[in-house]
Amino acid sequence: MSKSTTNHNFPTPVTVDFHGDPVTCIKNGDGVRIVMRPIVEKFGLEWTHQLRRLKNDPVLSQVVAEYATTSTGTDGKTYQVKSLPLW
Repeated sequence: MSKSTTNHNFPTPVTVDFHGDPVTCIKNGDGVRIVMRPIVEKFGLEWTHQLRRLKNDPVLSQVVAEYATTSTGTDGKTYQVKSLPLW
């Protein structure tokens, strides 16, 4: 089973430069984590399929986490995002 946690402390959204492309990340007490859905969709892959693969992977399933964070968009809503450690 995946090690999925929810953090209600609203981690801080940050943008990290990856070879000239901005990558959405979140920063909290655990370090910096990369938000997976935008990366998956940028590659043109279906998010639900890739999320299933993450959860079924014996290594990645141990580090994928869910956090509540505010959107970086204009709606200001709170969303649950899936993330992996960046560093």
